Amino acid sequence: LGATCGESHLYMLQFLEMFMNAYTGIPKISLVWLTRLAHDAMNTLYHADDQFLKFFKKNRKNFEHSFLFFFGDHGPRFSGIQDVRLGRYENRNPFFLMALPKIMQNTAIHEELLTKSMQLMTHFDIHATLNDILHYQPHSKYSDTTERRMLPISKGSSLLRKWRGPRNCQTLPIPFDYCICQYEKKNVTYVIRNQIDFTHL
Repeated sequence: LGATCGESHLYMLQFLEMFMNAYTGIPKISLVWLTRLAHDAMNTLYHADDQFLKFFKKNRKNFEHSFLFFFGDHGPRFSGIQDVRLGRYENRNPFFLMALPKIMQNTAIHEELLTKSMQLMTHFDIHATLNDILHYQPHSKYSDTTERRMLPISKGSSLLRKWRGPRNCQTLPIPFDYCICQYEKKNVTYVIRNQIDFTHL
């Protein structure tokens, strides 16, 4: 973009606002992927706080009737932050925010969502939640919090329902490279490698 142009995320928010205001009364879904804002430098993100606040306030009425997912696909990976332990943790633990329609606040689904705020989740769970919102929850008027396996549609678990069993990198489809469970690790030496039984593989 040239020097006289605005920032790309502002144009994207403008297009999103136009989309939300079009076709009044018709259900719609939108995916907006803002990559330029903070992909290559962490400090470029913070100047947009007030811009996002203004956007959400201006469009409050639209969001009162919407499920809102606001998240990153990964955390910071640049400026050397990935070289420190906390930076590696942040890279594997991206920001995630979900808001329910106003009418669903203080309901069983809202309570279920609150219980998940400090639990391990994956992007598979977002996929499962979207499927739940579109295919299953309408039958119960968005009140069903019973545990439901989402296979084969999704590998995840809906954020609106009870979850089964322990949630860690051994029970969820999280590759070891992206695990944030901080299991105790040992350096494997040549001698130890020779003692490992690989016959079961």
